Amino acid sequence: MTNSTVPTTRLSPGIHTAQTGGLNFHYTVGGSGPLLVVLVPGWGIGAGYLAHGLLALQRHFTVLSYDPRGNGLSSRPANEQDMGTPFMIADLESLRCYWGAEQIALLGHSSSGAVALGYAAQFPDRVSKLVLIDSDLLGHDGSAAFAAFADERKNDPVYGPALATLTSTNPQTDEEFKELLAAILPYYLHEPVTNLAPLAATITDEPSLWAYRAYYGADRTTPISQAPLLAQIRAATLVIAGVADPFCGVSTARAIRAGIADSALVTFHGSGHFPWIEEPALFFETVIGFLKPLSSSGIGEADRRC
Repeated sequence: MTNSTVPTTRLSPGIHTAQTGGLNFHYTVGGSGPLLVVLVPGWGIGAGYLAHGLLALQRHFTVLSYDPRGNGLSSRPANEQDMGTPFMIADLESLRCYWGAEQIALLGHSSSGAVALGYAAQFPDRVSKLVLIDSDLLGHDGSAAFAAFADERKNDPVYGPALATLTSTNPQTDEEFKELLAAILPYYLHEPVTNLAPLAATITDEPSLWAYRAYYGADRTTPISQAPLLAQIRAATLVIAGVADPFCGVSTARAIRAGIADSALVTFHGSGHFPWIEEPALFFETVIGFLKPLSSSGIGEADRRC
């Protein structure tokens, strides 16, 4: 196997639709080189912020991202409880079979990191490498880190209003949800004055309040503790965390690093939740350096095994 462009029409550059598990999945492919699957969070933010923000990866890899169930142009399940993380893990396995990939390299950010972790634990032989960026870890209690972050910044002229909106607003429509996200976005950044506009420019999708409520509601109804599952992950894993991330920050990253044998933790001291926005040169150097060399993942062999 060589680091060549993935030789199949299902993974050719462009926009595609896959039908599997009774749902239609919208996905896009760009770039050339070994296959890298970039997982999109399932709570309704859309794929645009990753497609735009991580565009530089397409110079080195065939980058594939798809709208999770209930998000974007992909189908909604009939039952909202089928929006939880276990169903999204199952979707990824079905799609891997559809793509004909024996193994996949995965990149997960924020809540999609929990899907990547769950998949790598459940299907350890299917993951070649794993990149986790400010990743969630289901069942991990990060409330103390968030409380400390909030206490330090509650009187800040930028962070303070964002925090007040975050803790007091209950949107009822997609438009109100969009306004809420725009208002709290500074809270996700180490340097919001400098980096808010570049980040906001990458968020091009209309957010879905239905997906947000269904995704988090399903995981609350059937809680999962992922920490005991991390020992099952065999893929080499890169864990990245911004020191100014109050949501999925360094404490969460350390818990992930402690549970995965073949893993390394890199902290970004000038970043919050979006290190590719705030420290792009260091971010891409770190991620690309970790992923290379990456094989072309045995396209076509998996069809006979799924």
